[in-house]
Amino acid sequence: MKKMLLCALIYISSLSSVFAAETGSIVIPPIHVEVTDKLENGESFNSYLQQLGFNGRDAYLLSYKVNKAYNLKKLQRGQELVTVFTDDINTPISNRRLARLDFYTPKDKRISLYKEADSYNVETSKRRLKTSTQYRTGIIDSSLYNAAEDAKLPIALIAGMVEPFAWDIDFSRDFRKGDSFKVIYKEILDEKGHFLRHSPVLAVELNLARRGTLKAYRYKPKNGRSNYYNEKGESRRKSLLRTPLNFKRISSHFNPKRKHPVLGYTRAHKGTDFAAATGTPIKAAGDGRIVRRSWYGGYGRYIKIRHNAKYETAYAHMHRYKKGLKVGSYVRQGDIIGYVGSSGRSTGPHLHYELIVNGRKVNAMRAKLPKGKSLPRNEMVEFKKEVDRLNKLLNPPKKIAKKNSPQ
Repeated sequence: MKKMLLCALIYISSLSSVFAAETGSIVIPPIHVEVTDKLENGESFNSYLQQLGFNGRDAYLLSYKVNKAYNLKKLQRGQELVTVFTDDINTPISNRRLARLDFYTPKDKRISLYKEADSYNVETSKRRLKTSTQYRTGIIDSSLYNAAEDAKLPIALIAGMVEPFAWDIDFSRDFRKGDSFKVIYKEILDEKGHFLRHSPVLAVELNLARRGTLKAYRYKPKNGRSNYYNEKGESRRKSLLRTPLNFKRISSHFNPKRKHPVLGYTRAHKGTDFAAATGTPIKAAGDGRIVRRSWYGGYGRYIKIRHNAKYETAYAHMHRYKKGLKVGSYVRQGDIIGYVGSSGRSTGPHLHYELIVNGRKVNAMRAKLPKGKSLPRNEMVEFKKEVDRLNKLLNPPKKIAKKNSPQ
């Protein structure tokens, strides 16, 4: 257990708690010592309680109580546990008494084990969070990634900025020097104002010389999951992804007359190659069922997904498959199905991706993809209000410098 923070806080509620009126003597209130720890690899909630001084039986009973409120098996390495001990002036520090133990779940629930009278109780409450809206804008010079970094957009959100356009944009060709972007997201803060995490991208605007202005707004329908829509309420999410990797370089385009880099003669390249490091996650391009998962000659480790009677996608040269997947497994769009590698006939790590329409391989970067669902008419009023709100954040008023008044 690593001690991350140790601070002793002396709480004095009022003068009456310090001075005893009858005798005039000074009463020292309890000292509250707060310690923040992190679970180490292989450490459990039960073993942590035993480190705090509880015997095996008591640690088990307390763990059992807490487990009713939250499955302790979900606690992982790095989970923060905040403990508060109370002592009076005559208690040795080695005999500190646990007054409270708190931890927070990934869904922002606060689980509290606290002492009341002579027993411990467990309480579940909603964590009180604060948010701070953030605006970032940048102009592309060398690459979108570098421009986003220069604009201080968190690295974790760069992929999220382009995700809504993954169905429409060829990332290796559609971005040019001088293109620009605007992004809105939120920072999530804890009760003390300390940074916890970022929200997903809430709105993004791309201004591209080749494609014009593209916008996407995150919105949650009344009966559905959050999704990205254009200003008309049309889903940015198509039934199939155009690029099954996050923001990677295309090393070889669809080309029916390409000279094969290994075999040395002209051979049709009926797919798109994405250069990426070994181990880069590969995502399913759409909802569907795996119809092949095996070594497939020069393709190496290979997966083929049937999305419907018309569309199939294939993924080749994998380093390894995602555990648990087999022929017949159903996957959803964006699920990880494997990892980039160089198996089969390959000159280096990359993903060979194929889009198959009615049994024929087509250019995934240029094919017209099936549309996703749009918002129902009865939600358009609320959606328009949200679009207006986000547009004001995307286009903040320019600061006008004050002119010096004459002396």
